[in-house]
Amino acid sequence: MRSLVVKIYLFTVVTLVLLFFVNLWVSRLLMDRAKFDAMRQVGLHHAGFMAEEIARSLVKEPDGSWRPDAGRIAELGSGLMVSIRYTPWSGVHPTELASRGVLLARHGFPLSRYWVRIDRDGKPVGAARVVSRFPHGPPPHHFEFPLLIVVFTGVMIVPSLFLWVVRPLEKMVSVAHRLGEGDLDSPVPQTRRDEFGDLERAFEGLRLRIQQMLRARDRLLTDISHELRGPLSRMTVALPLLKTVMPPAGPAARYVDQIEHEVGRMEALIEELLAFARGRSPSEIEQRPIDLADLARQLVSERSLVAGERKVKVNEDLDEAQVVGDPALLARAMGNFLDNAIKYTPAGGHVWLETRRQGSQILFSVRDDGPGIPAAALPHLFEPFYRPDVARSRDTGGVGMGLAIGRAIAERHGGAARVSSTEGEGTIAELALPAHLV
Repeated sequence: MRSLVVKIYLFTVVTLVLLFFVNLWVSRLLMDRAKFDAMRQVGLHHAGFMAEEIARSLVKEPDGSWRPDAGRIAELGSGLMVSIRYTPWSGVHPTELASRGVLLARHGFPLSRYWVRIDRDGKPVGAARVVSRFPHGPPPHHFEFPLLIVVFTGVMIVPSLFLWVVRPLEKMVSVAHRLGEGDLDSPVPQTRRDEFGDLERAFEGLRLRIQQMLRARDRLLTDISHELRGPLSRMTVALPLLKTVMPPAGPAARYVDQIEHEVGRMEALIEELLAFARGRSPSEIEQRPIDLADLARQLVSERSLVAGERKVKVNEDLDEAQVVGDPALLARAMGNFLDNAIKYTPAGGHVWLETRRQGSQILFSVRDDGPGIPAAALPHLFEPFYRPDVARSRDTGGVGMGLAIGRAIAERHGGAARVSSTEGEGTIAELALPAHLV
């Protein structure tokens, strides 16, 4: 936006300066020729009168040259409001004077500068260079003061343009960034009644529509998941019964085992979808004080068997971390981060669990020394069902919902989730939640 301010500033100043010179040029074109000629005649009259008066005041020197009376020249200059400088004839360039009479050899607008030839006894003895101040014409630099006014006007206009144009644009850019980052709960301020006000209302309508679509999507996700759980539950019950009436070594047994495996995967997927929808749901969640350090110890205890089987050592550095929230949802988010770290850390590797307070936030972080995640994949990690290609496949289990669920739960608690990683060095997943002020 700063470049826009500069452009507006330069455009305003240049426009005003051009208008000033155009106005001056038009004024000259429209000036009555008779008035100009009259002013010129006045200048000629004053020039003739001046030449006669200066000639009368000349004093002849012993060497034959003529010296003007400085007092008389000063008196003439004061009376006619001009500046007079006398020069002996020998010091005047021939091209500046005519061979006879009085010549306005060089003039401004109108007649602001001119030369007057001084004759004595019918011969030229000197010349007077006259600079007119008033009324014959404006001073030599007559345009400087108006030009200064033009520039000053431009400087005064720019702040108004900034207030009326640039600041509303900056606010709209800020609103667009906020909506792009997913903040759909803060309404867009509507303070204007002009075109920018229309833009504010358009952004507010966009926010509401996006919010409604996301809620409809979450509601649909929840409804479909609930509807699917019924048939899957019945299939889960029917499959063991089917095995009892089938020959254990028959050719169909292998297909029944495969069906049972796929039904289990579908149940896991539905459970993840329900958890994701619940984490994003606008309904009220349980709010009570809880220590994330205690919750983390419980999660480590529950996963000790899995970590031991994978030969992964879990290290704890847990300081008191008081927050307010839903213990079940927070345990789900923290557990997903811990599960990912254990799952993708090679045998003999380490996982570090940490809780600490940082300013007004409580941080829960899980760090591993696994294969890491490609930089190109990091912006997409929190997208539902997204899975990086490197060292992660369907064979490792899961459906790519763990991080999405973690972020949804963190945002429902007024916090955030983030992941940083370096290929070959490991990954850090972190939850940041508002601290509980006791």
